[in-house]
This record gives sequence, C-alpha cells and structure tokens, in this order.
Amino acid sequence: MASGGAVMAKRGAGRLNKLVVFTPPKILSDGYGNEERGWDSAQALTVWAGIIYRSGREVVEEGVRTGQGFYKVKIRQSIAARKITTDWQLKLVNGAVVFDITEIDQISDRAYIWISAITRTGVST
Repeated sequence: MASGGAVMAKRGAGRLNKLVVFTPPKILSDGYGNEERGWDSAQALTVWAGIIYRSGREVVEEGVRTGQGFYKVKIRQSIAARKITTDWQLKLVNGAVVFDITEIDQISDRAYIWISAITRTGVST
C-alpha cells in the first residue's frame, strides 16, 4: 500500500490494459452469386487484454517485403472468450492494428486464455 492508504496500481506485462475486439468470420454475398469472407461484427467480443511483444522479422517473397510481429495476448477466461478460434480476427479498438490468431491456449491457466498472434505489414519493393 502507498502512503495514505491508496492501493498502488499493478505494473508490468500482467496488466490487461488494451481494449481489443475479437470478431468471428462470416461469409458475405455480393448479390451476384459470389461469396467472400468478412467479419460478423454482431457476434464480436470486446474485452481488455494484455499484449506482450515477443519478436519480429522481415521476409521478402515475390518482390514484397513483409514485416511480421509476434505477440502473446492474455485475456480473462469466460464462456464467451472460450468460443474464440484461430479463424477469428483480433483488432485493437483504439488503433488500426489487426492480428492473425495462430494459437489459443485455454487450458494452461485457470484465470486467463493465452493467444499467440501475428501482425503483418507489407511494402512492395
């Protein structure tokens, strides 16, 4: 406890300090018989998360330079959060960062779900 009886804020990677939205996929029709993958915002789940940067790399394939960032994302266990799968989209609410979910660990920690995710940025060379 800090002086005056106030409780000090928890610091470090354990904090859930980023508001994120998980959105399941949805097949959309363009009205002409064509289908494309979209996102079902009506079924979206918005939660607080802890996001930890793990590593990054740059790859050049077919003349396109792609930067990849690897992250661990921690969210609280809940019935709704246990529905998240690797086809869902993960996005920061207060930014344009979109993550591809690569792995979900729902059983190692009773209190949290741990998610491995990648960000990708590309620039033509």
